[in-house]
Amino acid sequence: MSWLTRTAFLLFTLWSWPVLAASAALDAATQRYESGDYSAAYRAFYGLAQAGDSQAQYYVGLMRLMGQGVASDAAAGIGWLEKSAGQGYTDAAITLGNIYASGLGVEMDAERAMEWLDLAGMLAVEEEREPDCD
Repeated sequence: MSWLTRTAFLLFTLWSWPVLAASAALDAATQRYESGDYSAAYRAFYGLAQAGDSQAQYYVGLMRLMGQGVASDAAAGIGWLEKSAGQGYTDAAITLGNIYASGLGVEMDAERAMEWLDLAGMLAVEEEREPDCD
């Protein structure tokens, strides 16, 4: 193996390791959530959410809204959902649109609901345009 090949491999490995570790942690947190172990799932999602993972932020937001594994707090839940949607997580934008349309934990606001649902539509279109790398 040439020096350039070894260097490229090392750089790729160093770059991908945190991504793979975060993905494994997110999968583990999701499994805890789906099995109903909400306290453990919340702790796992919260650490990832603080590190900026948009999917984890979405779950933290939902769990705060619903009081799953943590005390219910609509304002905190909406804050986490807004962080997630702000990073382009479509499900968070859809959830926010539905929250404002229904008045779940907030005053009903059709205009804000449409803003979030419009964003969700734009994000969904962008996702459709991205090549599937799986």
